[in-house]
Amino acid sequence: MLHGWTIHLAVPFRTRTPPADCSKVTNMVKSRTLRTDCGGGAPNEPAARPHNMIPLLISPEGLRVLIIGGGKVALRKCLHFSGADITVVAEDVVPGIEAEAAAVIKKRVSASDVFAIMEDFDTIVAATDDPAMNSEIRDEGLRLGLYVNSAHGGGNMVIPSVLRRERYVVSVSTEGKLPAFPPYVIEELDIFLDERFDAMFDVLACSRSMCAGKGTQPERTEFLRRVARDPEVNRLARSGDTETALKRAKELGAPQ
Repeated sequence: MLHGWTIHLAVPFRTRTPPADCSKVTNMVKSRTLRTDCGGGAPNEPAARPHNMIPLLISPEGLRVLIIGGGKVALRKCLHFSGADITVVAEDVVPGIEAEAAAVIKKRVSASDVFAIMEDFDTIVAATDDPAMNSEIRDEGLRLGLYVNSAHGGGNMVIPSVLRRERYVVSVSTEGKLPAFPPYVIEELDIFLDERFDAMFDVLACSRSMCAGKGTQPERTEFLRRVARDPEVNRLARSGDTETALKRAKELGAPQ
């Protein structure tokens, strides 16, 4: 946490296995996906959210998401929740929404119409262009104890800006205080987090494989910490010489 804004770095579970051949890891530029979704809205909106929010990564599988609205904001929300069971309710939708949502109900609805179906969902996203309607939906969702994100602020869930790499994910949020700031940080990180970090990921993954099932958990943790902090390992990995970096890692004493 840095003076009111959060950077959350996470390694998806599915990427935690080391490369198939740790002796021949290469420093390759991997595909990148850059998202700049902004959570929250105007700072003058009612502060229904907690003062300090908790950054999390959750699986979208089985998550039932209701998005009210069919514009570009709603599309960004759909993309963020990709993989979830998404239902969109809107009179009209922009291109792209129907490809992302499991169901699209093209109907002009009032807030009370939305109230009638809210309890069938885990997460509510109010993404209409009507601040008053979004506020009504937000307040009812909060009353029901649901997770709610509103395009005009005040919900108990904020959608961060996300930088997704093949090996890891970085998310940035100001907890809704300044939605324009996270995309700026993500764009800077997109330049900074280059292929050197992919190489270091591979070295650490192979080092983890070296000590799997050996020694105690604290010993394995300390070994990986030494590898990550070793200046020579870092220099070699970032120069692209991952094989020599791995040899250096072995010299740091993997648990036996």
